[in-house]
Amino acid sequence: MRIFTKKSISIKSLNKYLPKRFSVLLPDNLYSGYGDCYTNELDLLWEIEKYGLNYIEDIERIIPKDLIETLLKFKKKTNYLGLMRYIMITNDYEKYFNALQNGFIQWDLSSLHNDDKIFSYYKLTPDIIDLKIKEQELAEQNLKAKKEYV
Repeated sequence: MRIFTKKSISIKSLNKYLPKRFSVLLPDNLYSGYGDCYTNELDLLWEIEKYGLNYIEDIERIIPKDLIETLLKFKKKTNYLGLMRYIMITNDYEKYFNALQNGFIQWDLSSLHNDDKIFSYYKLTPDIIDLKIKEQELAEQNLKAKKEYV
């Protein structure tokens, strides 16, 4: 499905693309919007940039072919922020976590356990999630210790 090609990623382009591309999920499985926190849009753009996506076409290339069916199967309801994280994490979770580790992940990874069934379906097991949570906690502790030392 080609909806947009070579369209740069911005909140405006995502707001056009996501509801059109995932219309079958609206409104029962997909909230339109990015969640309650006012920084969610900026967080998402930062994550997308760190992951290496520049164009809507880049997003289209990494969407698992069965993502819509999987979200429907597990009756998962999410928003645009969660959907984009599903796309990036299920495509290549190592790339996602490595890209974000240097800037520290801006959200609580323990919430990944709410989606164990979906991530397990894509071979991201709870053990891997726990490892990533520990890595995040260690990175945050090291940063805190470094700030206290200075």
